[in-house]
Amino acid sequence: MSEVKRPTEAQIKSWKKEHNAIFQIEVNGGIVILRQPKMVDLERAMASDPKKKKPMNFNRSIVTNCKLYADPGMIEDETTFLAVCSNIDEIVEVADATVKKL
Repeated sequence: MSEVKRPTEAQIKSWKKEHNAIFQIEVNGGIVILRQPKMVDLERAMASDPKKKKPMNFNRSIVTNCKLYADPGMIEDETTFLAVCSNIDEIVEVADATVKKL
């Protein structure tokens, strides 16, 4: 069996420069690297479940569209994929805002 070629430090540095923020999610020794979702990714993810009957579609869409790297089997294995999806809220950053009635 051949050894898995994970991204090098140079590749990670390049991704950070290109995408601003990247995130590594580790599950049972395997990793998935995602870039920070952009507005278009969030819109696509919201459109993937318009009737809000399949909430995992949002997470699946974010992982699919923002994945830069995944160890073999990380996305295909349901248990591992669920663990990755359970951390999606940590990469979808929303700034704090204040509303003031005038």
